[in-house]
Amino acid sequence: MVSRPEFVYVPGDRHAFCLFRTIRKRRFHPIDGGGAVWHTTYVGYLTGGLVLCLKSPKAVGHVYLMAGKMYATIKEFSSLITDALSVPRPSFSVSKGFCLLLVRAMERAAGVFGINPPLTPSRIGIFCRSSGCSIGTAARDLSYRPGGQPGRMHQ
Repeated sequence: MVSRPEFVYVPGDRHAFCLFRTIRKRRFHPIDGGGAVWHTTYVGYLTGGLVLCLKSPKAVGHVYLMAGKMYATIKEFSSLITDALSVPRPSFSVSKGFCLLLVRAMERAAGVFGINPPLTPSRIGIFCRSSGCSIGTAARDLSYRPGGQPGRMHQ
């Protein structure tokens, strides 16, 4: 059995802290309009799905995608965060091409100073690639039913 979670979050999560801090400081601007889709997963739903996998004989030899009910574009996701932090939403987006040029310049400068660049091509890619998936197989085989309300992040 293989379980493949999507973007997993939990209150107090440190891996997304940089994004929240950047939004709070009003330094975040979506790339190419923020239309890429993220499929967020509250950690409680993921662990519930893993328990279902462990308990079900049907899970042996199968791959299940574990995610929440909610898809959100980067723009929608960042808007939820700005609203929660009571800061203004970004007033513009930047192009992917501009970001990649900026990354190349940062990588060169960082190399000169012997530091890690704050932006990398892979970090830019995270904000440009859609990662939505179907949980249909897990729902059908395992009765996987993540909670949450459409349009709202759980917790």
